[in-house]
Amino acid sequence: MRILKQLCCSILIGLSVSSMAAEVSISKDQSQNAVQATNIITFFSARQHGQTLSTPTADPQGIYRVLISKSNEGYLVQDFFQANHQAQSSPVLLTDNKDLDRFQVESAVGEIRLYNRQGQYFNKQIYDKDHRITYLAGYSLEGKLLLEQIVNLENETINTKIWHSNGVLAFDLTSTTSMHLIDYKAQRRNGQAFNPQTCFMERSIALDYVALDPCVLQLKSLNEKYAKLWEAQMQ
Repeated sequence: MRILKQLCCSILIGLSVSSMAAEVSISKDQSQNAVQATNIITFFSARQHGQTLSTPTADPQGIYRVLISKSNEGYLVQDFFQANHQAQSSPVLLTDNKDLDRFQVESAVGEIRLYNRQGQYFNKQIYDKDHRITYLAGYSLEGKLLLEQIVNLENETINTKIWHSNGVLAFDLTSTTSMHLIDYKAQRRNGQAFNPQTCFMERSIALDYVALDPCVLQLKSLNEKYAKLWEAQMQ
């Protein structure tokens, strides 16, 4: 299940800016057992060029989706790697049946966790009942938190924390949903603070403009580094 689409201040809301809300709490062991008792409803291809597509038959290096249960609330599904039957996602509630055969779902509700082929947990997202993201976190292969994002839907602000791989906090950013920077803390890998006279001079954390601003450059660098890390876990 594809949730993480971008990260950092591109506002890491994957799922084509989709969402979820009612939490589902099923352990990995329980969900593994559920596979044996429920139907596979969709096969997906191996990931290529950042895409995973539905296929008519199983792809040995692809993913399959299992329908765990159906209720008035929607469809409880879970994705697994075809090769070793490891969970690729936690169980998730989908409210739109069109999402049953879409890898990049748009109607998820609640919490989704993503795992790589080795069973390592690397991403978590939480959505509300209106399919709006409220929380996102990304982890290293060692289980360290690298990125955390909390969305306040009432005042349309986002708090984003990003860590260097050595555990030093790189950024603590408060911004609007339109990427306007409200407040920030920014540090280099060695813990040294950036000069406030040259940091985020445009008061924007959008990454689609050219800048020599050292804070923007560090933000772009971490964004690219972690995006590659988490995309690799989708393979």
